Amino acid sequence: MSDVKAFLNEEANKLHLKIIQTLQFLGEKCLIECRTNKTYMDQTGNLTASMGYVITYNGVVVEQSGFEKVGGTDSGSSGKASGRALAMQIAAQNSKGFSLIVVAGMNYAYAVESRGLNVLSSAELLAEKEFPKLLKMLKLR
Repeated sequence: MSDVKAFLNEEANKLHLKIIQTLQFLGEKCLIECRTNKTYMDQTGNLTASMGYVITYNGVVVEQSGFEKVGGTDSGSSGKASGRALAMQIAAQNSKGFSLIVVAGMNYAYAVESRGLNVLSSAELLAEKEFPKLLKMLKLR
């Protein structure tokens, strides 16, 4: 019986890792999408620096990426801090299962989007399109 439990635990751990890797892949695709297809002028670099993602499992952050300076006149430090803080705040509210949280953390990101400029909307559309495909691929492995 202990061999069966050990085998099942090992298989569960493998699946857990595959899920995290799949969410990382999707998170990176979303970051690339929102950075390359942005339609706003980011003079300071803070809005772009505030973009990133976290992956949580049962409310615990297991991976994160982004939140880095990408051009602009400023160091991007307030953008990086705002983005990470928003991602952690949302992560704390997701305490069951896996979550991929992609954010643009500057407080004016929504205002920029509401003017018809692309901040995260294309990344959201990409995630909605790609996630079912990635889940299907995950099931086939």
